[in-house]
Amino acid sequence: TSRICNLHFSSDCFEQIGLCSTRLKPNSVPSIFPRAQNQNQRYVCNNLHRIYCML
Repeated sequence: TSRICNLHFSSDCFEQIGLCSTRLKPNSVPSIFPRAQNQNQRYVCNNLHRIYCML
C-alpha cells in the first residue's frame, strides 16, 4: 500500500472496497492541482490517505 493525497484525483478515479477501504482505479492520473494563496508559497498537502493501488 501507499499513501497518496486523494485531493489530486477526481472522485471517479476511486472505487470503494468494503466499508472502510478505497482503491485507486488502474490508470488513474492526478488532475487536480490546487495553488498556494501566495505565489511565493508552496502548496503543502496534508490530506494523505492509505490507498490500495492495483498495478
